[in-house]
Amino acid sequence: MRGPAASKWQRAPAGVPARAPWHPGRFLSRHYLGPLGMSQSQAARLLGLSRRRLHEVVHGQRAMTPDTAVRCAIVFHTDAMFWLALQSAWDSFHAWKSLRLRAQRVRVTH
Repeated sequence: MRGPAASKWQRAPAGVPARAPWHPGRFLSRHYLGPLGMSQSQAARLLGLSRRRLHEVVHGQRAMTPDTAVRCAIVFHTDAMFWLALQSAWDSFHAWKSLRLRAQRVRVTH
């Protein structure tokens, strides 16, 4: 990779984290469920979610939807936008990473 075209793929664009951010589910588990000694089953009950849905969020297999963000805001006395910002950072980082890999593959095959 050389020149200006190559360098544009070296850094994350403005607004995109340069390093992989925490998935909101992992953050929820680490900063709320763990310290409160709350199981996923207990949290799912409080949030009004299925255990499976919460499990998938916690393990990064499902996104933090606006619905889940509002529920977390209510139960954990936080801001819904906080949870959505975590999800947005996660999504934008992985979109950039995917684009970057695709661009590298195109340059290698040409």
